[in-house]
Amino acid sequence: MEFIRDIVCQVYFDGKSSEKIFNLLNLYLPKHEPLNLDYTYRPDSEKGFESNKEMIDYFVDTDHVNQTFYWGQYVDNPDRIWLAPI
Repeated sequence: MEFIRDIVCQVYFDGKSSEKIFNLLNLYLPKHEPLNLDYTYRPDSEKGFESNKEMIDYFVDTDHVNQTFYWGQYVDNPDRIWLAPI
């Protein structure tokens, strides 16, 4: 029998904001890998994003668009924490 020891923890805020996302990343995963800029596109366009901040801002500020982002950190992360704020 295999035991999975993953723990999922969700944190609910009163609203979405890029600032909260980046604060959590810097707190829990200060050496996180940035997202690939082709991670996702705008639903109404195939135009790519110029930066991680632009990508996160778009999905935070655009109503009725859902996207989940996952960040990991492969060094100095003995508890294997992953963050998926959106």
